[in-house]
Amino acid sequence: METNIGKHILIIDDDLGISEVIKIILQDGGYKTTVINNGFNIVKIVKKLKPDLILLDVWMSGIDGRDVAVLLRSEKKTSKIPIILISALSNTEEIAKEINADGFLSKPFDISELMAIVKQSLLF
Repeated sequence: METNIGKHILIIDDDLGISEVIKIILQDGGYKTTVINNGFNIVKIVKKLKPDLILLDVWMSGIDGRDVAVLLRSEKKTSKIPIILISALSNTEEIAKEINADGFLSKPFDISELMAIVKQSLLF
């Protein structure tokens, strides 16, 4: 059985506190992580990093997470990378469906929720 340990997860969130907490939790779980605090030049960055999964905040200053997801889905080299939306918005699930995200995580979340959705998303 393939292990998810060592898989690379890209965290895109402009809230430094949240992104740092997610990073620590995932690293403690054996995942490799990279944090980006905005969505600018994201297609170029994702092509270079080749993450196994992207955790993407919906509301970010500068470029909205929804726009980032649409950009990534429109590029052949990034379109198959699973994207999990993270947001405190009450309609996060609806937004995830609209932009063809692979899942969503509502803020605030607990560690077990985060780890479960990450593990599930990496199975595909």
